[in-house]
Amino acid sequence: MRKLSVLIIAVCMILSGCSFISRIKKVDPDSYDNVIDIWQKSSVTEREATDQALKKLFAAAESGDKELFAKNFIEKIRNSSGFDSALKEFFSSYPKGISNCELKRKGGGAGGSYNKGGRRMGVSAVYQCNMDGKPYWITLVLCYIDTNHPEEVGITHFSIMNLEGRAKFIVDRNNRQTLDDKYDFEADVPLVNYIMSDKEITAKLINDTPILWTPSDAPKLSEEEFRALLAENGDNDISRLFDKIGKPGFSIHYFNHTSYTSYYELAPKNGEARYAYIITRTEYGQIFDAYVCTPDSCDFDNPLYQMKR
Repeated sequence: MRKLSVLIIAVCMILSGCSFISRIKKVDPDSYDNVIDIWQKSSVTEREATDQALKKLFAAAESGDKELFAKNFIEKIRNSSGFDSALKEFFSSYPKGISNCELKRKGGGAGGSYNKGGRRMGVSAVYQCNMDGKPYWITLVLCYIDTNHPEEVGITHFSIMNLEGRAKFIVDRNNRQTLDDKYDFEADVPLVNYIMSDKEITAKLINDTPILWTPSDAPKLSEEEFRALLAENGDNDISRLFDKIGKPGFSIHYFNHTSYTSYYELAPKNGEARYAYIITRTEYGQIFDAYVCTPDSCDFDNPLYQMKR
């Protein structure tokens, strides 16, 4: 029985031929100056593809080599009419030194498809890092296997944003998606830096999310004071809260949500910023829930207020 099993494996390897070898082939990524050559000549995993892409992009960006940087993008993007301008703008605002930051993956996904005997595999990843005490977000989208269309192997999107830039981006993208829910920023914009000054934009980091902030005259109440205020309001509309203490620093209706979101800044606690996160039926309507948030998280176990359901 054992000899038969070995024979079957050997026959399978012979029948699969070079395709079997190509799937396990590895190359030294440092011997190539761009990821397209690496991925077309080697078999890589999702993690290897993202690590290699970041390494090649950062190395070229830190050295100021636009030509080398561009070689990592798919052919269609490199030859597109606006790519040279985007490349110049990217390098003019590139935050040097960011390649030395420790990247923490914050989201994204990976997947593939099979079509007419061909295979396509890609990755989308969002990272967050801190440089000089300031947060940055990096988004990478790539295709590392496409057996039917090898010219589509490479990077399709790369962006870097600071707190202010990403806060404005989130609102701008939401406005576009409200008008067109099929709008895909990463597919529409292959390369960009959104690096904005805190003199241009006021932004807060709340629950690990950049929030575009509008300075408000609303008093910074303590958690206890805000809790009592919401209890006093009962099931009243948030508009009555506006009348009592002023409008929040941020309010939005996300295109894929049925409810509205608002934030008030609370008095800091132990030196850490605090915010009231309020969910309402409509922009001026009934309050559903409210929670306390810090820059990094929200306390959903101890709500400021919950509507009786």
